[in-house]
Amino acid sequence: MKPVHVLILMGVLCIAFVAGLFILDLLPLSRAVILTVPRGAMVSVGGAPALPSPRLVPVHTTGTRVSVSHPGFHTRDTTLTPGADTVLVYLERLCGISVITEPSGLTVRWREFSAVSPCTIPLPGPGSYEIIIEGGHGIRHTVTRVLLSPELHTLTLDIPVFIPGTPALVRIPESLLPPGLFVGTHETTAARFAEFMNSVDPHLHRTGFELPGRTVLADSILRCNWPLQVVVDEESRSYQVVAGMENHPMYGMTQQGAEWFCRWLSESDERGMVYRLPEPGEWRVLAGAGRGWRPEPGEFNCSDARETILARHPEIDDGHAATAPVGAYPPNPWGLYDTAGNLWEWTASPGIAAGGSWLSSVDDCGPETLVHFDPEIGYPFIGFRVVANVHQPPSASE
Repeated sequence: MKPVHVLILMGVLCIAFVAGLFILDLLPLSRAVILTVPRGAMVSVGGAPALPSPRLVPVHTTGTRVSVSHPGFHTRDTTLTPGADTVLVYLERLCGISVITEPSGLTVRWREFSAVSPCTIPLPGPGSYEIIIEGGHGIRHTVTRVLLSPELHTLTLDIPVFIPGTPALVRIPESLLPPGLFVGTHETTAARFAEFMNSVDPHLHRTGFELPGRTVLADSILRCNWPLQVVVDEESRSYQVVAGMENHPMYGMTQQGAEWFCRWLSESDERGMVYRLPEPGEWRVLAGAGRGWRPEPGEFNCSDARETILARHPEIDDGHAATAPVGAYPPNPWGLYDTAGNLWEWTASPGIAAGGSWLSSVDDCGPETLVHFDPEIGYPFIGFRVVANVHQPPSASE
């Protein structure tokens, strides 16, 4: 045989040998039955569609890669090698909390974990877990769940929702405050109150018996012997806010004056809301964010070292001698500002105001504090915020 023929023959034999190895690798050397705990787990082989266990699986000489999964359990990937005709795959139960929020798309946090709802928080096992849901605009809901068993739990929550506009509102779900409510994020400002007065009294109506700088409307609803933030400007023939006080909460109105503002706001609101003052029970829930929240001293405006009339707490400096601009301090977990201190707030109950003010002690600045005042007098430490019922809800996109 010629040398060239020998080389060709050797080449053919080498190719045949390699092809044989390849074919042997593709062909299963054996088969194995996969059993799973729990029974009926889905078994996927090499990316092929998954089938429930028990399942007969081909085992190749180089091993066969399988993936086993089941709802509520950790997925397990493993490689089968020749030699065993039965393989038992045990899945560990998945321990965690599946968080569902209304609305969806809120940030869910636990330690370093952060995701957007709906999501599942993987947990190491039974125990007590504090979960934080953040809705933006100061809304921060904290819930504690105790897991007694290593399994997947479901947590469904209704979360307050910020509604932009004038006034800015927070929608309180029915599950948190039946039958559901909208509430102003801030106390009513001097600028907003001046807008109301100019709208209902554009000609500064007088009878001739008013003191200088007063009108019939002012004498009706601003019965306060204290310098007010809204004054009559004779030059412009309008009610004007004292410079620098535009974003401070309005004080000095009678309870009826606050109610008149609510009626005016209902008639002028483009969202069709019907506004009113909160009931005392509603105010307690709103101010305490549903669970008795209370800020720390220094995080609200009370009678501190700067306040020169009573100075009840010389050890505290909250940054303001009298009223502070709305939103100057952190909100409560429902995104409501100044529910403790700054100004007492008129409620719908005759003569009842809530929450404490810049002239109050620390103990009086809280969601549980209600005090009776003369509803026909305005005070330099009482203002109000509005609420609206849910039966005519604005959309979050407005």
